[in-house]
Amino acid sequence: MLALTEAVVEILADILKLGVLFFRTSGAIRAENLVLRRQLARYLERGIKPRRVDHATRVCLSVFSRLFNLRDAIVIVRP
Repeated sequence: MLALTEAVVEILADILKLGVLFFRTSGAIRAENLVLRRQLARYLERGIKPRRVDHATRVCLSVFSRLFNLRDAIVIVRP
């Protein structure tokens, strides 16, 4: 039961963060995108495996995937 409440709290926090993200400028979003792409390229160069996804992240990704087409948002980054 405790894991369920933790997942629900994390999901609500993610929804709140999504609401805040709607008010960001396009320049800030582009800068964050660039940083995340560089971070991903470094992970690929070093061969570091990403951590396992927790339950709240899985639920959020499945819910958000219904809001827009994720395939259009994914960009292939090559180091």
